[in-house]
Amino acid sequence: MSKNKKREKIGKLIQQAIYKEKLLHVNYLNSNGEVVKFWLAIFDIIFNEEAPIIKGKIYNPSLNINECKDVPKLYLDKIKSAEIIEFSHYDVPLSCKNKIEEYTGHLSWLQYDTEVKSLLDYYKSCYYFDEDPYRKDYGLIRGIDIDTLSKNGSYYLNDEQKKD
Repeated sequence: MSKNKKREKIGKLIQQAIYKEKLLHVNYLNSNGEVVKFWLAIFDIIFNEEAPIIKGKIYNPSLNINECKDVPKLYLDKIKSAEIIEFSHYDVPLSCKNKIEEYTGHLSWLQYDTEVKSLLDYYKSCYYFDEDPYRKDYGLIRGIDIDTLSKNGSYYLNDEQKKD
């Protein structure tokens, strides 16, 4: 996989993790040349086309999940693979989300998707207001015989019912 394709793939996962407020499972090439695995909560991104830097907290899944350490910088190009951890959650700073929106279109590796953001914002508001994420408007028509409808599978409306 080319460097740009890999950047785009990882960038899209980073964007999704931030907007879904989920942790990333990361395989990262450290300075000793070893691939280390950890969970990452992203709190900031320093936008630089040549070497984008990610700041956050890392968790070691084999240790106590409540123990984490701040990471001053992780280089995007050293991330070998990443995967969103479903059913995880952390509070992403609003400044991080705003920064992504501000830099959209300036960086090719960041796969910012406004449709995904809009959909996620909609689901989040539905959850917040405890509403189902679909329409359930309906109206009743007077005089429908439920037995006839059940038996025939259809029901023909008379002129008065059509006015309702």
